[in-house]
Amino acid sequence: MTNTVMNMTNTDIDHEIAQAVNSAIDQSGIKKKFLCEKTGMPYSTLNSKLRAYSSFTVAEIYAIADAMKISPNPLLAPQPVSSQELTA
Repeated sequence: MTNTVMNMTNTDIDHEIAQAVNSAIDQSGIKKKFLCEKTGMPYSTLNSKLRAYSSFTVAEIYAIADAMKISPNPLLAPQPVSSQELTA
């Protein structure tokens, strides 16, 4: 990520999160249909959010992480920059 969180728009953040979720799905080998069944999210809604046409809610991110048996943290990109990193 080249931008700090403070310089990002909501659209930028939506794209970052969609990219993180897409990447996790690709790496896990889990099918989108399985995620929809586990989360209760309609397939068309998931696809819309994966294309960043609409935003994921925090609850949806947690449900996806739970279905994938991973921490939600990597899905909640971008990660905030600590104050120590800003002054380094």
